Amino acid sequence: MRLSRFVILGAAVSAMVGCSEPNDGPTLQNLPPLAFVRYINAIPDTLSTTVRFIDQVQYSPITFVNVAFRGQGQGGYQPTEAGARKFRVFTFSGDVSVAGNTTILVDTTITFEAGRYYTLLHLGYARAGATPRQRIVSITDAIPTTPSGIAFRAIHAGLDVGNVDIYATPRPRTPSPARRCSRTSR
Repeated sequence: MRLSRFVILGAAVSAMVGCSEPNDGPTLQNLPPLAFVRYINAIPDTLSTTVRFIDQVQYSPITFVNVAFRGQGQGGYQPTEAGARKFRVFTFSGDVSVAGNTTILVDTTITFEAGRYYTLLHLGYARAGATPRQRIVSITDAIPTTPSGIAFRAIHAGLDVGNVDIYATPRPRTPSPARRCSRTSR
């Protein structure tokens, strides 16, 4: 009983000493110049991939894990520190605790400019002897400002596919006539 009183008294004194300094408010972290990156997996022969920025942990995207074929890394654009950034693309192992690093598909460095948006398009074939060979294409995205807030962009990354035509047409504004269904009893 006596020992517990000393422990409580010691904890109270420690708390008062720790709080004796004036509170200057929250401390804000100084952010470095940032670029914004998204990753799209367009490799048909590897299933899911994982992207890891390996040059530094801070200010690196962490959500490009288990990106399925034709998929975009979770979260869309992710902030990353501007400058030359080294990253690797791996096949996804299925075990997140292993950090997804099984087979290295790409090991490269790309320079990102502060305030810009980028799409990392991973396309080609990863299997030995297949053509065209896999590669990362860095596309600088120009985010349009439209009065309606809606913009449409298409990137043709189909392998062994010729030119394609893409049309954007407005939907009809008049609803189609409603159908009446009648039931017959038997």
